[in-house]
Amino acid sequence: MRTFLRSIVALTAFQCTFGPAVVVNGQKDWRAHAEQLRIYQNTPIATLSDQDRLTLIEWTNEAVRTVQRVYNLHGQPLGEAYGDYYIGLIMLITKLRDPRAIPVLAKAVDVSNGVGTSLAEFGDAAVDPVIGVLSEPQLTEGAVYTLGKLVQGAKIGKNRLSSQSLIRIRRELLRTTQHRSPEVRIEAVQALAFLAPDEDVLRVLEGVAANDAYHRTRQIEGIEVYPVRQAAKAALEAIKK
Repeated sequence: MRTFLRSIVALTAFQCTFGPAVVVNGQKDWRAHAEQLRIYQNTPIATLSDQDRLTLIEWTNEAVRTVQRVYNLHGQPLGEAYGDYYIGLIMLITKLRDPRAIPVLAKAVDVSNGVGTSLAEFGDAAVDPVIGVLSEPQLTEGAVYTLGKLVQGAKIGKNRLSSQSLIRIRRELLRTTQHRSPEVRIEAVQALAFLAPDEDVLRVLEGVAANDAYHRTRQIEGIEVYPVRQAAKAALEAIKK
């Protein structure tokens, strides 16, 4: 589960101390939006007007700003009610397949893998926004996953990526195999399996498979496992098939 999404759902029984004040000051009418959102959720996507779509995108922008502000200031979630509203907005926006939603979806790649998959359908247009959020700690894991889905999508003909986009994505994936977070490193090596293999990709994967230091102990068996190494080995096997 993405880091930031964990923070949203961590307190599901009550609102945190900071939530109500920030929401009231930052988004006074979010509850009215939540009521209208339920109507939109039960409306066929194809029947939504252009103004409806723009309204939903703007509400999502407001929600993303509110959630990120609270998280950055306090490291706290906003509580169950706002979390449901926020996630509901994001999930609906992914169904629009509207390129105007790309920037806000890139800022919500922590919500679910479905957001990354949706972004990947846009191909080249999504590359800059996704790379742009790699430096935000709560979004890095989801952004790396999305870069992998972009490459996978191009490989199977679901989107179009220019050679320049592929070069940029490759560079970022190679770089993030050295990220401090093991979850990010796992996403990076898994994503590299979708690239055309070359000397650098193989060398990096082989190095991670042999040397990544992260490990944990399985409680029942009492043995040490190396998840990042295992992911890199699986990526090498996939490339060689």
